[in-house]
Amino acid sequence: MRHRITARDAHPPATRLGKSPLSSNVNSQKIMITQPEYNEWFRMMLSKHPLKHEYKLEARNHEGTEYLSASIAHPDNEEKNIIISTYGKELTLFIWHHHEHHDSSEEDNHEEEFQYLCDYIDDIMADKVFFAVGYKEGKIAYETASYKIDDLTDEKVDKIDIMSWSGKHDKIIEYKGWHHFSGLREARRR
Repeated sequence: MRHRITARDAHPPATRLGKSPLSSNVNSQKIMITQPEYNEWFRMMLSKHPLKHEYKLEARNHEGTEYLSASIAHPDNEEKNIIISTYGKELTLFIWHHHEHHDSSEEDNHEEEFQYLCDYIDDIMADKVFFAVGYKEGKIAYETASYKIDDLTDEKVDKIDIMSWSGKHDKIIEYKGWHHFSGLREARRR
């Protein structure tokens, strides 16, 4: 669920980045936090709750908007790099074909959500989270993530590509013909 990220309008921007810079309702008036303020909040969260893994923080620009990108490099496969972006004033995690939005709470618990994101990254790197892309007639039908690898199968597609951080659980599942009659064939990635 997306919502409008707001900041306290009673304080100058430098002091908005205190306890909860992202939302408040002062006199029932809401103002939008700026992208530079959100970037600063992200830097503050990284210093307060450092990622446990080495990362590279870069300023990036998309259509005139400067945002931050923190990337954790995968040792063997660039497609599995984990990237956290602040573009659009929300935390977006990218890995492989998958992306998901974090820090979209309507409550003042953005710091908790940042910590959840850090813990989630740890789970990804510990092979506790699995990713899947389902294909129907050669086109991507869906992409998803789950803590249970068995939740990623879906006979309504022709093929499912499953990925884990280490690669130990990577596989391709192909469904042939009438799905519920013909069974499936699994192939390990090479």
